Amino acid sequence: MTKRIYVITSASGRIAGAVASGLLRAGHEVRAIARDPEKLRTLAAQGATVITGNLTDRALLEHAFTGADAALLLISGDRASRDFRRYFADVGAGYAAAARATRLPSALFVSSLGAHSERHRGLVLIHRDVELALDDVPTLATTHLRAPFFYENLFYFTHAMKTRGGLFTPLEPDVAIDMGATRDVAALALRLLAEPAARRTVHELHGVRPLALREIAGVIAAQLGRAFPADRTSRGDHIELLVQAGASYDFAHLMNDAWDTFSTVGLMRDPAAHAATNATTRIDDFVREHVLPKLA
Repeated sequence: MTKRIYVITSASGRIAGAVASGLLRAGHEVRAIARDPEKLRTLAAQGATVITGNLTDRALLEHAFTGADAALLLISGDRASRDFRRYFADVGAGYAAAARATRLPSALFVSSLGAHSERHRGLVLIHRDVELALDDVPTLATTHLRAPFFYENLFYFTHAMKTRGGLFTPLEPDVAIDMGATRDVAALALRLLAEPAARRTVHELHGVRPLALREIAGVIAAQLGRAFPADRTSRGDHIELLVQAGASYDFAHLMNDAWDTFSTVGLMRDPAAHAATNATTRIDDFVREHVLPKLA
């Protein structure tokens, strides 16, 4: 095995944390970046070098990227930000500038299915913006790992599931889309990082199979042993629910723009993608392990 130096951004998150742990177990050197070092205590104990700071700090990024073989790039913005898209774009521009300045050889960016088209709006489109910024760095070989709709997004609707006894979302309940768990994304990212790319590639993660929310409601109903309907709520009502939960109106609109896109387009797959992999986490297992405990 060739020992490499990897930079892991947003290392306190589910995806990045799992990837960092996997790389450390494989014997690689890991530089883990996060705002709160306390959230990286486990990685530090495993041998990671912890770098504390904000991803908008280009000097910090250049310090982290210098001498590295590859980087895992994620952006987890502040959902309370009044200009979420600008923050997202600023971090992406910072990644690109630091990669250019340090001649970082390779990076894997966790993007979104649908980022191949500017017609797809909201949170999908802002991932496209970052892809384009990274692609503009001539010395950087970038892999865009386009992730599906996360099963974990169901947690946005936990309150309604508990109080109304059903799956009420702003998504069209009968449109089939690609879904997967964050652990599926982490597993694929770890595999792709094992041999950093030598050229730009796009790798899509599809679902085990296309799923509609009405089918997920049926899975929940079967495991609860009672009826559990699915229906579409209004965009305006859901925006207000997100704001009441602490999100800004800007983030709430971007989220709903993305969900409107999913509802209209369905499977947002890029026929020109280099490769595609199916997720392995089944919705039945995810509901049993993660959704039902929240409804108890």
